[in-house]
Amino acid sequence: MEVAKYINSKEYEFKFTKQKDGNILWEGTFENCKFGESYVNPPGGPYIKVGQMLSHVIKSQDFNDMVQGFEKTDGGFIIKTNKSNKIKVNSNDLHLELFAEEYDFMYDSIADSKDRAKGINPMSKEYQLKVAKKRKRLGVSLLSRSGDNVDDSSRKLCNEECEARKNNTSTDKTTIINEELSKIRKEKS
Repeated sequence: MEVAKYINSKEYEFKFTKQKDGNILWEGTFENCKFGESYVNPPGGPYIKVGQMLSHVIKSQDFNDMVQGFEKTDGGFIIKTNKSNKIKVNSNDLHLELFAEEYDFMYDSIADSKDRAKGINPMSKEYQLKVAKKRKRLGVSLLSRSGDNVDDSSRKLCNEECEARKNNTSTDKTTIINEELSKIRKEKS
């Protein structure tokens, strides 16, 4: 197993160990550590966030992995990586998961189809607001009044993201995409 050590500005030593599943075990002193869904920041560093290449933070080419998320464990964190987190690198799969609202029409009843044809979105107002908020965050066009897609901005976003992931890089939207995917997956489970 590949292992890297990192000594932070407070002289605390951290150990990063690659796991068989592609995740990375991060061990060390995490007293008074600040962390959230998308970052971990122990006193003195290293500050690691979703969307970063781990090798850029801990300066080890053996850890050329994109950070996708974190899981708290006894004595540390599991860093979820692009090699382990089942993050889609197929743009069609990513689009289907991230922009499921663009496929809602496929489940319309006859009455829902008639409403859409009249320019009325049959989905609940709460759902429409949630979708609009997500789409604004991701920088893609909002749906039409009837709930239909108006352009290919969401498809372009997924294509760019998947191309970056294939090259082990990130886009300016990678962090937001990962946060949205995390929310979607939590709602499903």
